[in-house]
Parts: sequence; C-alpha cells; structure tokens
Amino acid sequence: DELEQLAMERLAKLASAKHKELIEQAKDDSVYELKKFYKIRTNEDFTEPLPEEERAIAAKLKLWSRQKPIPKSLLKLGDEQNRTAMRINRAILQYCGDMSTSFPATLAQYMLVKGLEDPTMCDEIYMQLCKHVYVNPKPESADRAWLLMCMATKTFPPSEAFSPYLLNFLIKHQTLPGLPGNYARLCIVQLDATLELGPTWFKPNLEEIQCYRKRPPVLAPIHLVTGEIIQYPVTPDL
Repeated sequence: DELEQLAMERLAKLASAKHKELIEQAKDDSVYELKKFYKIRTNEDFTEPLPEEERAIAAKLKLWSRQKPIPKSLLKLGDEQNRTAMRINRAILQYCGDMSTSFPATLAQYMLVKGLEDPTMCDEIYMQLCKHVYVNPKPESADRAWLLMCMATKTFPPSEAFSPYLLNFLIKHQTLPGLPGNYARLCIVQLDATLELGPTWFKPNLEEIQCYRKRPPVLAPIHLVTGEIIQYPVTPDL
C-alpha cells in the first residue's frame, strides 16, 4: 500500500506546469549550458594534483568522457566531500566497464546511497554522469552511464540551482537516436516528480539495479481521464 501511494503521488506530479516552465527556462544556452554552472572548478584547480605534462589535456577534457579517474571533484567541494567524489567517480568507471570490478551493481548502489545520505553530493554525481556520457567513444560504457542517470533521477533531485543546467544537458540529448534519446527523455520526466517530492523513501536494492541492465527503462504513454496523455517512466522494478 505504501509503495502504491508513493507511485500515485509521483504520477500526479508528472507533466506539471511548474516543470514545463523549468524546461522552457533551461533551454536558454546563454545562461544554463552545463559548462557555465558557477560551482565548476577552474582548470587550474581541477588539474592541480596532476603532473605538469598531464594538466593541459585534463583541463581540455574536464567535462568530456574519459576512461580514467578524475584528479579532483568537478565541483568546488570541501576536502572530505572531494574524497567522496573521487570514490564515486571510480565507482562510475567500474560500473560502466572502464575499470575492472566483480560486483558492478554494488557500485551503482554505492553512488545512489551517497546521493541519498548527503544531498550536497547530488550535483557532483549528476555532473560526473553528464561528463561520462558526453562524447563517450565506447557505446556500452555510455549506455551504462545513462542507466545510472536514469537510476539517479528516480532516486534523488539535483539542487534547485543546478536543476536547469542538468535539464539543459538532457534536453540537448533527448533527440539522440535509440536508447540514449529515450534515456534522456525519461530522465527529464522523472525529474518532474523528484524535484517536487524530493528523494525516494527507499534505498535502491541490488536486484532492482541488476534489472536495469537486463530490461532498460522506457517511457510509456498514459491516457488520463481528462483526455491528456502523459509519458510515464516504466522502470525495471515496476
């Protein structure tokens, strides 16, 4: 009964007027292009831990997909959160197959739980996921990162300040062919409920996470009694 009530609450929040207004606002590249978010580290700050000869390429590809760990968090964070961000980044790389691991689902769960435990890490997680899917030359790696994005947008919201930047990124990717475009559209829809209602009440379990790889989430049209048609996320746990 509790799960059904939560599902109905989130269904009621889909396609809200407030979210539609936010989407229109987020389309303004002059303000909300992802790279313009004010909390992103400067190139000098981001590459400071690296050897001199590696800094130029790391700075150039700061927000582009790379199959190696980041030297610092992408956003300006305190020392402890920076260490957490670097652990999250390794978890993302391992889940996506860019680094070896025997238990990928546990790494996805780690990322999601960190976002639930510490809301100040949510923007960093989303920024890292955007980085990982952007111009990723490995389709399977990009696909797994999109699955993480789908899980994240269902689990916890970005901050109010970061949400239009994240939506701007997703809007630009929603017209991609195949599954990536579907994932981007699904994330936009899921953010409607997540931004309004806040993080989920339930810790993501390993079985559900494993199902994402077997049965990718999709959008399904729902016909309301008002005659309106909304797109409803159908995720593996449904």
